[in-house]
Amino acid sequence: GLSIKGISKDEKVQPGDIIYVQKDGVLKPTKSFTAMVSVQEHPGVLKPGYAPVVFCRTAKVACKMTKILWKMGKKTGGQKVDNPPELSQYENAEVEFEP
Repeated sequence: GLSIKGISKDEKVQPGDIIYVQKDGVLKPTKSFTAMVSVQEHPGVLKPGYAPVVFCRTAKVACKMTKILWKMGKKTGGQKVDNPPELSQYENAEVEFEP
């Protein structure tokens, strides 16, 4: 079970419901988001325009990779490389996506 302060036992929280703090204002859809990614197994390179399916809790959405902010891996000697053109297998990066 789940106990949430301010929600009585009579009020049922259903899958897909969004719970937020009302004083923080109304939630709005996002135009873009930034994520830390690790490329585990991929046969080629990943470039802006690539559209993987992103899983976030119970949602799954195809999102387009719009920009690679930085990457690091063995090929970069463990150093961050800003604005690289592509990502390869076993690299970590900070990437911007659009849903």
